[in-house]
Amino acid sequence: MGTRRTTVAVTAGSSHQYYGFYLSGIERVLGRVRFVPSASVAPAPAQSTSGLGFVVHGRRIWIGAGDNNLIEHEPLAWADVYGVVNATAEQVATSPKLVPIGPSFGIRWRSLPHTIAYVTRAAAAERSGPRALAARLVSSTGYHRSRRPLEAYDRPASSESGVAFYAGTMWDHHRWSPSARVHFIEAARTSSVAFEGGVVPDGNLADQIDPQLLAPRRYTLDEYLDRVRRSAVAFNSPAVWGCLGWKLGESLALGKAILTTAIGRELPAPLRHGIEVHVVADDPDAMRDALELIAGDDDYRSHLEAGARAYWERWLRPERVIERLLEAAR
Repeated sequence: MGTRRTTVAVTAGSSHQYYGFYLSGIERVLGRVRFVPSASVAPAPAQSTSGLGFVVHGRRIWIGAGDNNLIEHEPLAWADVYGVVNATAEQVATSPKLVPIGPSFGIRWRSLPHTIAYVTRAAAAERSGPRALAARLVSSTGYHRSRRPLEAYDRPASSESGVAFYAGTMWDHHRWSPSARVHFIEAARTSSVAFEGGVVPDGNLADQIDPQLLAPRRYTLDEYLDRVRRSAVAFNSPAVWGCLGWKLGESLALGKAILTTAIGRELPAPLRHGIEVHVVADDPDAMRDALELIAGDDDYRSHLEAGARAYWERWLRPERVIERLLEAAR
């Protein structure tokens, strides 16, 4: 007889693309899990569709991983604990329920047949019609094929001195905050470091960007991860609405030497300059100096790489996030 599975009720409308990271964490903590999507397990947020509510062993947990720093009042009132990615320190101080959980990123969660089965059950719980279900299945299948499992980020990064790679997506001209990205690309291209990459526009936005800033082409995820691993530096700056972008989570998981501008969101523990990251001003000259320092100093680079990976292991692995939330909900 197999081990008994733990039943976990989850909000049916939660995107497994954004929240599969945390569903994976639940499985890693609890072992065999039977997820039961429900349209009534938690109150629907009034102002966004972003969030994951779940109940395990009677403990009610909400996770908000949206790009903005919105705290949803209905889920906050319902939950025993509310894990949040993009809150400020001032927001976290307003409620003992709020727990900063740090950045995550998109992963391939479960096999494709399991994903299809989960999406189908979730759509049924929401009483979605055939067209809505078909759209969700198409989106989920494409996402599954485009992402990689968490284990792909556990391979040690083999960085090379004197080389740097960065590719950042421009979503649209209203939401893109170009300053730090532009400054880093300018700094990298005028440095002594061999640089590849640039801005990758989404849709038909290439004409809004200086051609000197454009990446030579689009990269598949496998190409992107391979180049990030080899790069001496991973660059990070706040993304849309000042959020903790997926790049920060990926770079910490890969154990990269991270060059970052100031981070304005509350983290589970500070990212310390010279230990887990190298903090730099939003200035091309300062960025160039820092890039050349890290790319040329093997000992310092290795020190930052070890610090980044240790931070990931302690605070950000999906199972660590879930363990902290379950403990906070006791």
